[in-house]
Amino acid sequence: MTRSVIALLSDFGLRDYYVSALKGVMLMINPAASVIDISHSISKWNIEEGAFLLCQSIDWFPDQTIFVAVVDPGVGSERDIIAIKTRKHHLVGPDNGILIPAAKRDGIEEVVIVENPTYTLQRAGTFDGRDVMAPVAAHLSLGIRLDELGPKAQTYVDLEFETPKFGPHAVEAKVLHIDDFGNMITNVQVEAFRRWRGRVKTFSLVTEGRSTTLTYCKSYEEMGQLPSLIDGSSGYVEISVHRGNASSELHLRVGRPITLESWTSPTQSPLRKRGRS
Repeated sequence: MTRSVIALLSDFGLRDYYVSALKGVMLMINPAASVIDISHSISKWNIEEGAFLLCQSIDWFPDQTIFVAVVDPGVGSERDIIAIKTRKHHLVGPDNGILIPAAKRDGIEEVVIVENPTYTLQRAGTFDGRDVMAPVAAHLSLGIRLDELGPKAQTYVDLEFETPKFGPHAVEAKVLHIDDFGNMITNVQVEAFRRWRGRVKTFSLVTEGRSTTLTYCKSYEEMGQLPSLIDGSSGYVEISVHRGNASSELHLRVGRPITLESWTSPTQSPLRKRGRS
């Protein structure tokens, strides 16, 4: 029996039986598979957030890992389920873009549409994660070829993370993900932010008419108990509170647009010059 790693990501949560059903199907087909959870706490139906976490994970798994991503608001519709072979791995999921940033990161070599019923269960219509994606991943872990699953995909849904807009004194961005500590990961890449901010270390976070002062810090200890900016391990700028919950304190959610405005002096922000507070 082939021992392979299968990595799971979904928006199912852990309250219901859904995650265990995926794992059970996989282990019935390949009892020697090692099934690992990436996360099951993706914001419901949030394809971009799921794609972000998958993309963050793919570099840290052994070669020949099979990734299964089930954030699938289109389940039961005409959307396809696809399987992708990359330079080192396989990915299985709905054709809604969730797999693509991670697949591109590793280098896409082949994409097929899953159509062969030999490698799936009878579809209930509302649970393709269990009926299609899980068995396909398990069969891939046993070594079947990608072309046995179905025809080559001529097109597929692409997805690219929304890029921030850099102006002379402000960055228009968004919250991509909020981790379990309440750190808010933005779509602002660390290197781009460093080039833009220069030596500026104080900023105003503006959202829905509210302004909060943030200081750029190099470590959590440095920021104390105040909301601050820090270079995240993801390669993106994070808004954090040391030993606190930045998301709760600032009342922000995944997908929320934000603006970071640089202070032009140590004592006054551009927003306050315009009379806003």
